[in-house]
Amino acid sequence: MPTDPGPTFTRSDALTTKHDMLLETATRRDEAEALLRVLMEARESSERNLASIGQPDLVKEVTGRSSIDNAIASTKRLIESFNRVLADLRDGLEPEDAELLAEIRAQNGTQNGAVPG
Repeated sequence: MPTDPGPTFTRSDALTTKHDMLLETATRRDEAEALLRVLMEARESSERNLASIGQPDLVKEVTGRSSIDNAIASTKRLIESFNRVLADLRDGLEPEDAELLAEIRAQNGTQNGAVPG
């Protein structure tokens, strides 16, 4: 009785997985960048509001950094991590894989076949 070797994965399957990882990572990085913008706006607004009522940021007085400053720093580190992962994923592509990835992305109608940066 022949044994079933299981599913076979082609180079295209592996590249599709890498493509999915690139897209997902770029999407999450973009979301983190949007969050960073919101946090920075919130910090400015908070500082204006505290100044207008003459109230200090008590957390900042005690620790040297406000809660929003900590969130901004953490989000910046997250974005840097996403960018490193994206660079690693792009660097691992052979030229023919990059071409195949561009074809797949073009078929899916995403960013004119460009790898997210």
